[in-house]
Amino acid sequence: MDSPTNVQYGKRLMPVMVDEIAAETPDRVCFSIPRTIDLKAGFHDITFQTFANAINKTATFIEREIGRSSMFETVMYMGLQDVRHFIVLFALMKTGHKVLFSSHRNSVADHTDLTKRTDCGIILYTNGLSCASIIEASRMESLCMPELDYLLDDSKHTDPYPYTKTFDQAKLYPCMATQTTSSTGLPEPVIWTHWMLATIDGQRLVPDLDGRPTVWNKFFDSSERCYSGVPLCDSAGIVTALMEVLLHGCTVVLGPPSNPTANAFEQVVTYGRVDAASLLPITLEEIASSQTGLALLSRLKYVACVGGKWMANFLTLRTTDQRFAGSLSARAGEILSQHSHLYSLMTSAKSGALIQHATDREDWQYICINPKYSDIEWRQRGSLYEPVLQKSNDLAKFQEIFETYQRSKELSMGDLYSKHPTKPYHWKHEGRANDRIAA
Repeated sequence: MDSPTNVQYGKRLMPVMVDEIAAETPDRVCFSIPRTIDLKAGFHDITFQTFANAINKTATFIEREIGRSSMFETVMYMGLQDVRHFIVLFALMKTGHKVLFSSHRNSVADHTDLTKRTDCGIILYTNGLSCASIIEASRMESLCMPELDYLLDDSKHTDPYPYTKTFDQAKLYPCMATQTTSSTGLPEPVIWTHWMLATIDGQRLVPDLDGRPTVWNKFFDSSERCYSGVPLCDSAGIVTALMEVLLHGCTVVLGPPSNPTANAFEQVVTYGRVDAASLLPITLEEIASSQTGLALLSRLKYVACVGGKWMANFLTLRTTDQRFAGSLSARAGEILSQHSHLYSLMTSAKSGALIQHATDREDWQYICINPKYSDIEWRQRGSLYEPVLQKSNDLAKFQEIFETYQRSKELSMGDLYSKHPTKPYHWKHEGRANDRIAA
């Protein structure tokens, strides 16, 4: 996909982009969802016109029930794994609130602690997901989300509900809260601004590195329908899908609302007409042991491993379900990379997505980090290296994180990496340098 020269990359507001695309190309498909729990029934494509209308319906519903906010008040959303995560995100932006996505693997105490630390007094939930214990423990007001069928029914149109701020006005406005965790075991909220989301859009302006395009441009532009098998309550799932839909014109295909498994992957690829996938290490491990899964993987242009060891550490701390414990093994990675181009994505709730470049197929364990536009100092720790972000006025458009931590001149990612034996700028994640774990 060519990049128009008149587009203000890195200075676009996502709720505005949705409405603009809906007006200019209303029939463009943004999401595709299962028609029923039986994926053999096929998938229903959602156009931007339908998506924008659903957002407007939800914003109108929220204003009617709880009013608008002038202080970016927090509303927790607990919902099934469906497109309403994105609808709620943009609807709350339009009403002046910010959404809190709390991991479904959190305990009640974790949920409650997050609501206290974000001054959250309202929970918005979907039918089919039990939230009674959270509501009782936190003593929040509760509001049931409209059913998906109603929101996606274009015959029930609603008036436009525009987002009227410019990028310069809204760039530092909080728009979403996700979470990290530390060795204390309690989740820590991370507040995303519009600018933090826009920094990934700005990566369109980054030139190739030794002939390697940025990862976001390389494979997202090559895909038409990408299966998202990452939980939407986690920042990696919601942000990666937004990048695909809004910045790269890709249709995000969602699977069943249950946990992502190899079986779900096989059904989505078989019946969802996907040509790429973003998956957790646990799902990829299962696929590596399935002849059917590997055969279907060979149909894909690429598969992105979203998580890695930092996600594995987080999931191990947050749940007793051992399916979520562990990162992608070398054995599984070698098998998978023989069937499709496997990429590792480096993301963090604190720093967003760093500027990565495409890697060769055999280097699936490595990330290729731009030395100029990322402005990372790799500090040696024995035989390994710790990446430390350096604040740079010249790179402010890619470093929104320093608006959040204005007093800091540098920020450690808290990870340790080893160098590629021959290729410059290639780094392999080896573990954590401290007790902070990104999610």
